Amino acid sequence: MYMYLHQQYLVSDVYSENEEEEDEEAEMQVHQQRPPTRKRAWLVDITDEQGKRNTKQLRTNDVWHLPPNERILVKWNNEGQPIADDGALLNMFLGSIARNHNAFPISYSSWRKIPKVYKEDILKNTIQTVLKAKFDIHSDVHINHVLKSLNTKWRDHRQELWHQRNDRTRTRDELIAMAPEGINRDHWALFVDYRLNSKTKENALKNKENRTKQTIAHTGGSLQGKEMK
Repeated sequence: MYMYLHQQYLVSDVYSENEEEEDEEAEMQVHQQRPPTRKRAWLVDITDEQGKRNTKQLRTNDVWHLPPNERILVKWNNEGQPIADDGALLNMFLGSIARNHNAFPISYSSWRKIPKVYKEDILKNTIQTVLKAKFDIHSDVHINHVLKSLNTKWRDHRQELWHQRNDRTRTRDELIAMAPEGINRDHWALFVDYRLNSKTKENALKNKENRTKQTIAHTGGSLQGKEMK
């Protein structure tokens, strides 16, 4: 079973550099426009090892302190996406996991360039040991969603850290000196160099221009459609 999940993960992990950078920039724009999520408790169903169910209100940090015999039941839609309060709690918990800079190093330019040893650790320790102990997750489709979500949240977190510090006037040394707490300084320096690299900037500019053209074309088509009615 582990080998199957490992192979499935490697297949779903194949992205081109430009596709990933474009997604990264687009997701950050959406993130900046999205209102901040307030800390709250989610009302979720819990099951124990005897199959007995009860309802609890849990915050993200509460998940870590669940009794070892209890797991959170998660509802999924037909597209294999978590929904309702338990789905929201799962997504918030995944976000907190993706901020673990030891398991998810910030220094690599893209998710697919993270070394195999880290990804195997994610499968073994994060998915098999942590998530399956806290959430009632069995389906390979759901596991695949979790992996993709961790990918996205890792990139979102990197973008958030960068945009919090880069005001387009600071020098490389100034940016490196602003390394976030808990992140290896050498890892942060590599990330800063990646973000300041001319190729990275060029790709980001091209992707922005492409999205602008797509928006104009879409808007133009919508206007033409209205005129025809």
